[in-house]
Amino acid sequence: MRSLPGRLFLLSLSLLFSCVHSVNVRQLVTAIPEARDIVFHDVSVFTGTSRELELHQDVRTHADSIVSIAPTIPAAEWGATVRLIEGAGKTLMPGLVDAHGHPTATGAPYYYLEMPSPEHNLEAHLYSGVTTVFEPGGDPEVEQALVKKIAAGELLGPRWFYAGRFITRTDGYPVSMMDQLLPPILKGIAKGNYVAQVNNAEEAVAAAKKNLEMGATFLKVDVTQLPATAPRLSLEEIQAVTTFAHSKHVLVVAHVDSAEDALLATRGGVDALWHNVQLDALTDDQVSILKSLKAVAPTLHPFDVFEQFVDGTFVASPMLEQTESPGVLKAMKESGQHLKETPPELLAWIEALKKNQVGRRANLKKLSDAGITILVGTDANGSDGSFPAHMSEEMQALSKAGMSNADVLLGATSRPATFMFGEAADFGSVVVGKRADLLLLDGNPLEDMAATSKIANVMSHGKLLERNTTP
Repeated sequence: MRSLPGRLFLLSLSLLFSCVHSVNVRQLVTAIPEARDIVFHDVSVFTGTSRELELHQDVRTHADSIVSIAPTIPAAEWGATVRLIEGAGKTLMPGLVDAHGHPTATGAPYYYLEMPSPEHNLEAHLYSGVTTVFEPGGDPEVEQALVKKIAAGELLGPRWFYAGRFITRTDGYPVSMMDQLLPPILKGIAKGNYVAQVNNAEEAVAAAKKNLEMGATFLKVDVTQLPATAPRLSLEEIQAVTTFAHSKHVLVVAHVDSAEDALLATRGGVDALWHNVQLDALTDDQVSILKSLKAVAPTLHPFDVFEQFVDGTFVASPMLEQTESPGVLKAMKESGQHLKETPPELLAWIEALKKNQVGRRANLKKLSDAGITILVGTDANGSDGSFPAHMSEEMQALSKAGMSNADVLLGATSRPATFMFGEAADFGSVVVGKRADLLLLDGNPLEDMAATSKIANVMSHGKLLERNTTP
């Protein structure tokens, strides 16, 4: 993972060390000024409250809210008082929710040092149809400042809810890998900005309290060991965080890798797992214990990318090529040339992933079949090779793993909204009175999940966005 240190300090680093790259990508989205109400005319609507489409509907928005949904009337009857967007043959759905994104970091591979650009990452989310992001770990000072700018209309970006610093054991993950992957200067900055290292339950609660004071909506604990000898949070420390958080009506999610991690986190009272059980197979008895969780955000695609790095088979999707810099894409395609630089512990972890490729998909299916809510998350910019443009690929991966397309779509719309805010959530569904965060697709994602990459229009905060598609 990458930190977001003081921007001026990183700028000075880039000038001092030519190996530090800046994000050099055109502006991806522009808000289109419009004084009139907007009507999506004759659309099929996936509301996020049903598993079926509502056909031939007119959906009207005013300011940043949905104000009416009704059967289609002839376009001429709307007159010039609204801006009409023709939607025949298209699907209108809620803007996507990426339950696991890191806008304050960079997805560039560790051997290609790139300055994080939150502004670019937020635009890339919007370009990819994502209008809400949950960030489970980042620099809370930067997060708080940028969220305020978005709310004030000073910055174009999705709705953004964050957890603040990762809470982990001293020298535990992700510090254990930062020590091996980052240059000394960036390593120190990363630890200071991204991670709260604790040694006991009291320190864990203090770290949680500090995150909430910095505007965090939820909290994240790291409950994994990478490498296998790294220390990790104890049951007592996890319980201390969850007890404190729940007393404040705040959710806690946990980073896990193995079944042992998942069981420890669940016994510690966490509300959800952020990542799948990916290193070993879940037994039926273990699944029965995990059923107490409110949700799992499995992030299948990022782990496929890790395997592709090692195999030298990575191929960028059109959406990724449109949103990320040629430099970082070239570096990803040349990953095989850098295997000698990769720490043995990380390579061993990736080999374990490869051995359990089928198994981790079977784990996902077991969790879904057990009735556990599955949320869609990409880990965008939080792990090497993961970006906002991977949202559609993550959804397609979940579909191919055996989830119904309806469940995948619900896991990217209303279910994460309800998970975080309950029935009071004002986003995640196409319902009168909800926020006008909308996505218009060419095609029907209930029939073909690849339609989620065929974006016709994005509306965020009630504003239509122009997607600048020319590389």
